[in-house]
Amino acid sequence: FTSYLQLLFVFTFVLSTTTWLLLDNTSYIETIGFLAVFFKALLGTPQFMRNFR
Repeated sequence: FTSYLQLLFVFTFVLSTTTWLLLDNTSYIETIGFLAVFFKALLGTPQFMRNFR
């Protein structure tokens, strides 16, 4: 469990720092927004596949 928390902390720190540094870069911000919407849209895929069968 400790290694998971360490990974979570490092991941959050790296993404937060990168976002802070590239805050004025429109492409970076748009990419983050697209990935967020894309992964949220994919959350229903397993249920769709189960219902389809």
